[in-house]
Amino acid sequence: MEVLQCINYRIILMIFGNRYNEYKSFELETNYLEGEANMGKYAIIGAEIITPDMKIEDGIVIISDEKIKALGRKEHIHIDKSIKRIDLSGMTLLPGFIDIHIHGALGVRANQGVEAIGKINEYLPSCGTTSWLPTIAEIDSMKYVVKSIERGPKGADILGIHMEGPYLAPKNIPGTPYEKAHLPDLKEYEKMLEIGKGHFKLMGLAPELDGAMELIKEMHKTGVVAAIAHSKGDYNMVMEAVDAGVRHITHMYNVMTGFHHRRPGIVGAALTCDALTCELIGDGFHVSPAAMDMLVRCKGIEKVALITDNTDYAGCPDGDYGNVVKSGGIVRRKGFTEDVDGTLSGSVWPFDHNFRTVKESTRLDLRDMATMASAVPAKIIGVYDTKGSLEPDKDADITVLDADLNVKMTIVKGEVVYESQDIE
Repeated sequence: MEVLQCINYRIILMIFGNRYNEYKSFELETNYLEGEANMGKYAIIGAEIITPDMKIEDGIVIISDEKIKALGRKEHIHIDKSIKRIDLSGMTLLPGFIDIHIHGALGVRANQGVEAIGKINEYLPSCGTTSWLPTIAEIDSMKYVVKSIERGPKGADILGIHMEGPYLAPKNIPGTPYEKAHLPDLKEYEKMLEIGKGHFKLMGLAPELDGAMELIKEMHKTGVVAAIAHSKGDYNMVMEAVDAGVRHITHMYNVMTGFHHRRPGIVGAALTCDALTCELIGDGFHVSPAAMDMLVRCKGIEKVALITDNTDYAGCPDGDYGNVVKSGGIVRRKGFTEDVDGTLSGSVWPFDHNFRTVKESTRLDLRDMATMASAVPAKIIGVYDTKGSLEPDKDADITVLDADLNVKMTIVKGEVVYESQDIE
């Protein structure tokens, strides 16, 4: 009998490969949870579910007390008659999008205060974003993010603070006033840690600045992810920074030294160094489709985090905004054209647009896209134990898409915080 079982198992492996092990373990898990499913507050039925292991057709998700209690095929999960059902047949459930690089939207920035952060919070679920890192450059603005977290945000969940600066290499574009670099300072960094109250997650800096390597080492010791951002450094500088503790690249390809076969630059280091994860602005304007594809091919989906890099102009109409002009979905410094590099001023396209654009450019499937939009960002900032995938006991953060990948519903910790007007 044991010999027959062994032969049968080998035949299954020949046909399905390792996917059989994934399927088997998942079935055991959902069967184990079947008896507890009636404890949930509500059930989502009929939808396709994207999990780390597989795509489940006509699945069920049980949500209770902000958590995913159970999920699986409908034949394996019992739903008590008293539990409310939400029928999302024809829809796809993905883990909520996590945007670790976003400055603002709707005319406000996160550095402007608690009310501004609240306004952005309430807007983000309409883009499918369930959690984010308010991205700022000023040390004093950190207190606004901390206060917002302590109050308990409405809408999207705030996962911490992303400092893009102040230790960046100025662009100093010809025709603009000369800017002097703000050099890294360990005492300033200690102040950041104090103000951040444990919510300081990520900081981008230029490694070529005096004092940067010492600061990177200190960041590595104190648990803040060190990233290379707005830098004119070269390949060797990046590798030295990696040795010091850098593990992340801010908005890959943008505001950094490019690739040349004799001077591989930051881009070359980022593409080939396995220690580094990379952000990708997927709007279709900041990075060409070919460059997106190259990034995914070189790094693999487990090393790429989809971001928006939205500024306060996101969600605002085209027009003249003083120092910048927004036209056709692009924000550029006034008086410059696309012929002058470094003149783009952040992005204004929502996360769901970027999701669709990158999927079309790379031909990745929804599981791979969910990895870049949710799992990788969660892992980068150390919250994958509760966020970033649809699995039992994780936060019920869910983005619901239709067949055209438009956002139809967004759920944050079990609460429906956004619902499209045309959802049936």
